[in-house]
Amino acid sequence: MDSKSSLPSSDDNNHEAFTKISIHEVSQDPTTTIPSRTSTYVDRWWLWEVSAWVVSFAALASMIGILGAVNNKPIPQWGIRKNIRGAEYSVSISINALLSIFATIMKTALIIPVAASLSQLKWNWFLSENRLLDYQKFEAASRGPLGSVILIWTLRGRRLACLGAFIIIAALALDFGFQQLVSYPVQPTNTSQTAQIPISTYYDKALVPTVNGTIVASRATGPEQSVLGDIYTGTFNYNGTFLSTPTCETGNCTWSELYNSLGMCGQCADVSTSLQKTCGSYMGTVGVSQMDDTAGFLTTVPANTTLPYCTYSLPNGLSISSQSMSYDYYGSYTYLNVSSSSLNVSAFGNIGNTVSVLSMLRPEWVPKFVNGTENPKLSVSQDTYGWIKSVEATQCSMYFCVKEFNGTVSQGKFTEMVVGTVQNDTASSIYAIDQNNLFDVPSLNLTINVQNRSQSSNFNISGYAYQGMSIPFDTWWDGNTTGNINAMVANSNIKEYSSYLIQLLDGLDSNSLNRTIENIAVSITNNIRTASNEFVAGQTVLWTPVVVVVWRWLALPVSLLVLALVFLLCTIVISSKEDAKLWKGNSLTSFYHPLSSEGRHQLVPVENPRQMEEVAQNLRVRWMQTEKGWRLVPGSQPERVV
Repeated sequence: MDSKSSLPSSDDNNHEAFTKISIHEVSQDPTTTIPSRTSTYVDRWWLWEVSAWVVSFAALASMIGILGAVNNKPIPQWGIRKNIRGAEYSVSISINALLSIFATIMKTALIIPVAASLSQLKWNWFLSENRLLDYQKFEAASRGPLGSVILIWTLRGRRLACLGAFIIIAALALDFGFQQLVSYPVQPTNTSQTAQIPISTYYDKALVPTVNGTIVASRATGPEQSVLGDIYTGTFNYNGTFLSTPTCETGNCTWSELYNSLGMCGQCADVSTSLQKTCGSYMGTVGVSQMDDTAGFLTTVPANTTLPYCTYSLPNGLSISSQSMSYDYYGSYTYLNVSSSSLNVSAFGNIGNTVSVLSMLRPEWVPKFVNGTENPKLSVSQDTYGWIKSVEATQCSMYFCVKEFNGTVSQGKFTEMVVGTVQNDTASSIYAIDQNNLFDVPSLNLTINVQNRSQSSNFNISGYAYQGMSIPFDTWWDGNTTGNINAMVANSNIKEYSSYLIQLLDGLDSNSLNRTIENIAVSITNNIRTASNEFVAGQTVLWTPVVVVVWRWLALPVSLLVLALVFLLCTIVISSKEDAKLWKGNSLTSFYHPLSSEGRHQLVPVENPRQMEEVAQNLRVRWMQTEKGWRLVPGSQPERVV
């Protein structure tokens, strides 16, 4: 035991001798014994740590500046190009690469003042008596997150040093946060190219007789030839898509405002309530044959018998009657009666600029006999004995109008919607000028006034174009469907159509008829728009990746930067109040201020770090001034809060 205890004394004496020799020798060279004034200022005022924090702040500020400059803009193309001996060399720099550089600088510079402050608080901690093992825990905390976790657990989070340990741990998430700062969604960006969509504010196309380019007739002979094709296309292409063709080079274009164009409108309505019913009687010419229960036919109603009938008519004169019925076994019926001869549109009130009107009567007939037996639904009253159970009346109108559109082109697909229409409210037609000769057609220039966004615009149709457009429809809709109903078999019928158009109309319900009229109107509208050589300019859009900054991910680096500054300032203030030596993390300090000889007497031989920690756990020391300098001296004084 004596020999063991003498060793520390000998070592201490040797250390003292070395110290004296060193001091004596060093004192011969004043340049090494007296620190420079600059070095003193750097240590005393923590200039190195403050400068590191400023560098960290500058790096983060640079990142924010770069992100603010490129936010919501296309991805920039940064790089360096250099021509070396005729060869072109280039190095591209991406946003992520640049951010990574600043992020590394920010994180590295941020740790410097935090680690230095933790190391300084280690010395401040031992100004009071504490376990020697805490020395190792402070050292480990200043070097990495694992040691920081251990220090927070040891101090229970109630010391200033725990703030520095928390910053060390939280800094692990900085790289993840910086990676989340920037995303690159594909967004539309405007280009310098202009998109165009055709419109028309004036229409004057028609077939008019001319000699050497001079009009020699006072009336048109028909519409432009292409209009006839549009009428057929709209009529028979039920499922067709009728769209104008915009000019859009990128396949993505927008029109920021609604746009107006002259065009054709069409609509249908049920006018059955406008039917006028007139009933009477007439002299039958053929006897009515009724099926006998056994075989053969028996005539029960002789010829030249007075029979009742009813006529249903619209105000424009179109009518249908049961008077034409021949009361024989095979009765002749009119299933559909269509006319386009009148422009009187009772269903829509006063609509000016009318080009065509379709009037349609569709009766429902009741057969006299069903399976050889008189139809029980057929009464002897005047309402039903005429064999017409009911009549459905429909009117459709086509007229010049102004349409308001909203159009877009997305990924090469053009979508256009009609959001409003305007037409003249004053009833007018080409026939109002001269029912027979139309001599005043050239003077019939129609105008539709549109009030849109506090701006007034006039849309005009020449008299020739107006009259020429109506000519194909003069007899376009005329015709009927007739047929026979076999009294032997209920609802069995054979129909005859006056034209293919009538056959088409006969198979349409009210919704399908309305769509057909709209198809014709849209098809003609597209012709009117493309014939005028007028356009509305739009914006061409190019879908490109853009930089989008997610600013909330800056909360972590900004918070850590502020906490690091607070931690550094608090450490400076406490160290100044304690008048502690500013050794910080200098590793040479352990050699200049080792464990005192009394402390080393309490150390025992160990075989591994674990045993070393157990000894240090049970040894309480305090850093204090002794006659031999600053030493870690064993003691039993109360701990000091740092």
